[in-house]
Amino acid sequence: MFPSLPLTLPPFGSSSVPPFPQFSPNGYWVASGDATGKVRIWSWDNPEHILKLEVQVVGGGEVKDIDWDVESRRVVAVGEGQGVNAKVFGWDTGTSLGELNGHGKRVICCSYRQGRPGRLVTGSEDTRTVFYKGPPFNLERSNTQHGGWVNCVRYSPACEKKEGRKKGEEDCFVTASSDKRVLVYDGLTGELKEELRDTSINMSSKGGEKALAHFGSIYSLAFSPSGSRLATASADKTIKIWDMEHKKIEATLACAPGRDDEIGEMQNAVLWWGENSLVSLSLNGDVNMLQVEGGGERGGEGGGRVSRGKVLQGHQVTITALAVERERGVFYTSSYDGMVMAWEWKDGRRGEGRRVGGSVPKTVNLANHAGKIVGLAVVGGGGGEEADRRELKSVGFDDMLRTAVLNEEGGGTYEGKAGGEGGIMMLTGQPVAIAAAGGGCALVAVIFRPGGMVLVRGEEVFWSVEQLPSTPLSVAMWGDDEVAVGGEDCKVYIYAVGAACKEAVMLEGPRGQVSALAYSPGGEYLAVGDCNREVSVFARGQGAGGVKGGGGWTSKISRQWVHHTSRITALAWSPTGEYLVSGSLDSHIIVWTPGLDGKGRRIVTFELAHKDGVTVLDWLSEDEVVSSGNDAVICVWDVAGAIAAAVALKK
Repeated sequence: MFPSLPLTLPPFGSSSVPPFPQFSPNGYWVASGDATGKVRIWSWDNPEHILKLEVQVVGGGEVKDIDWDVESRRVVAVGEGQGVNAKVFGWDTGTSLGELNGHGKRVICCSYRQGRPGRLVTGSEDTRTVFYKGPPFNLERSNTQHGGWVNCVRYSPACEKKEGRKKGEEDCFVTASSDKRVLVYDGLTGELKEELRDTSINMSSKGGEKALAHFGSIYSLAFSPSGSRLATASADKTIKIWDMEHKKIEATLACAPGRDDEIGEMQNAVLWWGENSLVSLSLNGDVNMLQVEGGGERGGEGGGRVSRGKVLQGHQVTITALAVERERGVFYTSSYDGMVMAWEWKDGRRGEGRRVGGSVPKTVNLANHAGKIVGLAVVGGGGGEEADRRELKSVGFDDMLRTAVLNEEGGGTYEGKAGGEGGIMMLTGQPVAIAAAGGGCALVAVIFRPGGMVLVRGEEVFWSVEQLPSTPLSVAMWGDDEVAVGGEDCKVYIYAVGAACKEAVMLEGPRGQVSALAYSPGGEYLAVGDCNREVSVFARGQGAGGVKGGGGWTSKISRQWVHHTSRITALAWSPTGEYLVSGSLDSHIIVWTPGLDGKGRRIVTFELAHKDGVTVLDWLSEDEVVSSGNDAVICVWDVAGAIAAAVALKK
């Protein structure tokens, strides 16, 4: 069987990205909304995830929230549209089941009472919560107690319990707002019952001093499975657990204690996945695994404790650069928002990632550069006392070459400050790419616009070319004394590093701008990818003309590997040099073998590897390739398994 992605999603349309899925209570169906106002119902228990229904819910705006009724037969969806901001409909026919009127602005949250009789509640930017009875649903009550956007509303799961409710498990719904308040309403009548207050918070209002729930806007809330606890997430960087029997705080987690500059620690969402376990989402994209412990006597204010365990981190935007440390089972990625991540690929810890930290400007995601990062390279410390030192070099649109000192676990810390102190080199132009000499050498080559190149060892410029023959687009190094540069003029220029004469050997043949370069491990081949969708291979000649930096190059494969349909963005040779892998903006990844007959051939194609195109790739081992693209997803491909399957099909 051919290998596939860890998760395969049904096609949603190139311009319609589903913001979230919502499972039906019976687990058979999934509802998803998109940016165009459509809701789709998918079959979850069918392996093919067949599309059951598509409904236009709101008039051209984004769907903000979805919920199911307890019988998995009705769906309510809300959002922003022209004329219609909310709709409740049958899951199988899409037939409207009432008029959800009452809001004057975008509706951003909704909740369906999980029991009979049916009730609905919606919250909006107009500061109102509207309560409906049905089906068919009609407006019953409009509540105006909040003074800010109603960001979240949720019914208690205890609503479906007709008998046997314990203390604190009541039929109610709760709302959270930007006014820092949490209000509790009766689940059947929609009347206000009481307000949850943290007595340690007092803020002035028109009526004097009053206690609020949080210091900042409240973005999310969630009931525990039993309904006896409520969790709230706020911009004040805290998660609070409320005892619903006594309406008091049971525990509080401060996600950034003593670090007021950590904007990214604002808590945007929270949910329960057990009676004592939660998951929260930070503004910087971190997914936090939380555990509620102790609590003592229920009703004792602040008697419990919430601890943060594992934190899942990753990229939120297009991944632009990649560097691999095969011997340590670690690879590094960066994105156009300036963030660098380290990922472990070892047995037992595969896929675990964490940010590479350091002194950086105040940013939500703790970025390492103030602009897009265009290149990463792992280098050794060179000889002498720092022979065991490992560094990660990065270049970005802030015109900086920055250095992170790596540790044994694969993580690291950037040196210096954003102002340019230590560990930072300011470049004279906007960098395009970086390449490492490899072999434990500390040398890297950086090309930059409009047409320069520097070779840097440590923080010193070792060698440079002030004016390249063409604007550079790609660079590759073989050892510490040869560098190849691909230009916009469809040519490759090869330089002997350190030579007094900076004349280059020119390779002609590509029919498009040279967008990717890669030396084979032994240096005998140079793979070239261009903007005209072709991959070509040059072979180093024998004798005096084949020395590093010298001439004698011949075209080995040309006008043959044209199986991509768009610009080649990345090339990489396998550790043994037996295979070459290419990635393209056409979203495909192709594995090639040069062969000995001068023709080579395509072995495996991973189609639609990354939505909107592949940006980076490299080999983790002789059997696996790691890749990423404009979809901000990192994939590891079982190349050995794919080759074996392809061979088996030919027999």
